[in-house]
Amino acid sequence: AALTVVMGNRVARDDYEWVYTEQPHADRRKAILAKYPEIKSLMGPDPRLKWIV
Repeated sequence: AALTVVMGNRVARDDYEWVYTEQPHADRRKAILAKYPEIKSLMGPDPRLKWIV
């Protein structure tokens, strides 16, 4: 793979997107909820997670 200079560093990958916002996950969550409001019922704490972690 060819090296690409990203943010001053040489990286071997360029198949991802750099996001320069402070909280990209929160922004993405808002965008998804705006487009698909029905998935809000799937969000929340999962009591089974304590057994996995």
